[in-house]
Amino acid sequence: MHYFDVCNGDADGLIARHQYRLSFPVAGTDLTLLTGSKRETSLLSRVDTSRNETNGTDISVFDISYDRNAESARRLLEGGASIRYFDHHRAARFQPHPRLAAHIDTSADVCTSLIVDRYLEGAHHAWAIAGAFGDNLIEVAEQLAANAHMAAEEALTLRQLGEYINYNAYGESIRDLRYAPAEIARRMLPYRSPFAFVQCEDIFVRLQIGFTADLRRARAVQPLYTSSMIAVYLLPDEPWAKRVSGAFANLLASACKARAHAVLSRTTTGTYTVSIRAPQDNPQHANIIAEAFINGGGRAGAAGINNLPDNEITRLIALLEATYEAGIA
Repeated sequence: MHYFDVCNGDADGLIARHQYRLSFPVAGTDLTLLTGSKRETSLLSRVDTSRNETNGTDISVFDISYDRNAESARRLLEGGASIRYFDHHRAARFQPHPRLAAHIDTSADVCTSLIVDRYLEGAHHAWAIAGAFGDNLIEVAEQLAANAHMAAEEALTLRQLGEYINYNAYGESIRDLRYAPAEIARRMLPYRSPFAFVQCEDIFVRLQIGFTADLRRARAVQPLYTSSMIAVYLLPDEPWAKRVSGAFANLLASACKARAHAVLSRTTTGTYTVSIRAPQDNPQHANIIAEAFINGGGRAGAAGINNLPDNEITRLIALLEATYEAGIA
């Protein structure tokens, strides 16, 4: 039997996978981890069963859209592989299969780390709370921390840990990131406690320094467009801007919960990546807006677009206006 773990490289993906492997460890020689930057979501296509008997392949998937991976999932299932799928993105292309165990919940107050936490019956609950913080479910995570009787300092540590790991995932490619997500996953592996990970590894402090510096630059940027219900920011063509785009979008969303936000950062091909955040007061339709563009997708509260051309920025703003100014959300 050979195992593949396929996960998003953001906080939710890495932490969801980490919880699962704490409960179901596999020897390193029998396990292949496939992950990447936040925008790399068609990861099932990278599963290579050519060196193994396909019937002996066990695949666990965390926090990547089923719709983006439906064809690869079908190919692998028809080849005899078994797939366990944990996710919170829309799955319109989902089709049941005897060897597919799907744990998909698209509720606005759920992330993949919380779905895995539910599956494991809270076995690694502190990690799950960090994942929820990282996925910008701040109020949900705070309530979970309070229910667990955590001290304020502990909750703050989990929030920072989730935010910093999430920040690290954003970039046009792995080269833009401060750490390869696979390296973070490897360094997390021995730690049953997120507090021990923070204390013993230098990743937390290094990401904290980078996060603070990059966010300071982003806060100095003036919006490209604002109205009563939306704000759009265009970040400069700099590595720091690519790294901080998601964290900056989350910060804006938390600071003004009644407003929708879009943060654009330029790619090396001259297009833009876009982070969209629906109003936190009513987190709806971000995915619908993103899906109106090629390479767009996500979930109701938070979504993104890869490779948005210059001439589509006006249409993006108009669609944001039409959705949120009209009070549809």
